[in-house]
Amino acid sequence: MKIKGKFLLLTIAVLVQSYSIVQMFQPVYHHWPAPFFFLLGVEPETIYIVLLMWYVVFVSLSFYFLGNVSENLHGFGKYMLIRNFSKTKFILNQYIAIAVKLVGFFFLQAGVYYLVATIMRLQTSGPVDVSQLIKASFIYYLTLLVLLLLQMMLELFVTPQNALLFVNMYVVFSIVFAGVLFTFKRMQPLLYVLIPNFMMVCERISTMNSILSSTIRWPLSFYLSS
Repeated sequence: MKIKGKFLLLTIAVLVQSYSIVQMFQPVYHHWPAPFFFLLGVEPETIYIVLLMWYVVFVSLSFYFLGNVSENLHGFGKYMLIRNFSKTKFILNQYIAIAVKLVGFFFLQAGVYYLVATIMRLQTSGPVDVSQLIKASFIYYLTLLVLLLLQMMLELFVTPQNALLFVNMYVVFSIVFAGVLFTFKRMQPLLYVLIPNFMMVCERISTMNSILSSTIRWPLSFYLSS
């Protein structure tokens, strides 16, 4: 599929997600600005309809970047490498391009949510904690970037399709398994390797912070403290 088709698919996924999430979250998180409801993620008890709505955007984003490094490396990239262009530098440039595109995706997602919230005439009740919002956005962006760069790195060793499958299986497993850990409160240190949960800053990450703080030092407490 061409890049325009992938972008259209991603935009539709964001629209579907925003309409569903805004409706579900507004009665509960009315203190949180609607354009940034996507930062809330999945609650600790893992409501699967919310997980599905959250995941539809991630898998579309993952598909958007499918083959980004692999195709460039074996396509136009091989001619650059033949002309003594450093392979490491070439791959690093691809990673930087992904990071820049991800910034654009963040603003696209926020813009779509703002549009949907405006159409539905939803307003935030009470003052907005700007510092918490900035921290949440920063963690959300970094977590997405880590997951996408993991996918791109895997493309150097396996097919792009297998890399996409592996990362998406890891994402779904991490969220579901973290929900189990929250419920039974066992094997809490495993939360450290369940990276996708880091982007769900409000309810889920606060639960992770309270659990881990009693066993081992939480490295992101500076960013996640309210």
